[in-house]
Amino acid sequence: MAGATDDGCINVRYTDSYIRARQVHPRPLTNQITPARLLAYDAAYGQMHVNAILE
Repeated sequence: MAGATDDGCINVRYTDSYIRARQVHPRPLTNQITPARLLAYDAAYGQMHVNAILE
């Protein structure tokens, strides 16, 4: 977890192809492997914005 906002925890992780991925989610996803949908690339930070697919 890289921090928190009013919307939730800032989760930063890497894909299996080493793309840095960032997501704000209501709960921390630390040390969990979760599938995610890539949404947009943020060139300023060199990372993808993603949505975790949790069931």
